Amino acid sequence: MSKGPNGLDYCAMTRYQTNGSLDPSFGDGGRVLASLGGPDNSIHAMAIDSQGRIVVAGQRYRYHDTFDYYDFLVGRFTPNGTLDSTFGRNGTVSTDFVYTLDWAYSVALDSRDRIIAAGEASSYGETSSSALARYRPGGGLDTSFGDGGKVETSFGNHIYDEADAVTVDDAGRIIAAGGGSLYHTEFTLSRYDPDGNLDASFGSGGMVRTRFPDSAWANGLTLDGQGRIVAVGSNTTGAVGQLALARYKPDGSLDGSFGSGGMVMTPFGRENDVRGDAAAIDERGRIVAAGTVYSGSGSDFALARYVGRDKAPPEVQVKGRSRFRTRHDRRRAHFRLVASEPVELLCKLDGGSFHECSSPYRTRRLAIGGHRLKVHATDEAGNVGTDKKRFRIAERR
Repeated sequence: MSKGPNGLDYCAMTRYQTNGSLDPSFGDGGRVLASLGGPDNSIHAMAIDSQGRIVVAGQRYRYHDTFDYYDFLVGRFTPNGTLDSTFGRNGTVSTDFVYTLDWAYSVALDSRDRIIAAGEASSYGETSSSALARYRPGGGLDTSFGDGGKVETSFGNHIYDEADAVTVDDAGRIIAAGGGSLYHTEFTLSRYDPDGNLDASFGSGGMVRTRFPDSAWANGLTLDGQGRIVAVGSNTTGAVGQLALARYKPDGSLDGSFGSGGMVMTPFGRENDVRGDAAAIDERGRIVAAGTVYSGSGSDFALARYVGRDKAPPEVQVKGRSRFRTRHDRRRAHFRLVASEPVELLCKLDGGSFHECSSPYRTRRLAIGGHRLKVHATDEAGNVGTDKKRFRIAERR
């Protein structure tokens, strides 16, 4: 955000070309400064939909003569950086959860370009609940989701709960991560079905709470190729803290093959505090966490990469017949290659070399006699599983 004329808050964005220079086709020479309709508005998150439109989320100030009121704020820009007049009212919408302080901290899109904003709904700052709202592509609340388009979740005896990160998995389920506290703050995760109901197959009634040694809070999350959830945040004692990560299986239980019992803590100096804000997973399954490290002299970017390596290789099977008959002197054989997780496949036929392959696998024309197919399957963490199949090309009599 940036201050503009008349004390109004403006949304400030820049877009860069692949070489790092400003993109002249976006806004004014690569920059956009847009009013979102009032003072003291803030933007906390951004996402891009399937049409290249830019969706932002945050909070909008609403005047009240006794208290400062805030509502969820969602805006959409066209790919060239102008507010999208087909969305809401002049490109923005706001949503009140019937509380004084409603703030959106994260935003995600599902496969139908419906917008999910996540944050907190707070009553005068004394209590709060994790809050989600889903919008149709035109900006109206999606009334098929939760209660009129809105969902609130409280974690047991917590006084404060909020969702600081949200994503949508391949099944259309919505996963939110954040923190909650009574006397001790902890990671909180919740998963919802596409209609906004808590998913009973996840954690305890759709919710997960994870205690770290000290005060912990999750600010970012991502999913790997196996549907496992990685949450990143901080674990803090006083003014000193560590980058904190936890990895969960698809059912919400901690993944014991990751770190110590599913959790990892990384200090950035003995006297510094660090906050993890975002996580991503590269094509080799390595986890990248980003945030801010605070020291006595100021603050800096914090960046860490984790191997995230599984100990178990993927299971792979070569499925098909063991005998193929022909009336000729040669014929092809064909097989299905089935793996337990996303893998890259290499195949070796008889005494040849390994080469890239896929399922279904069809051989070249082979001579009558015995043959052998060997398959290597490499998962995202670099583990290799193998299988082989002996088969025969036989003359039909």
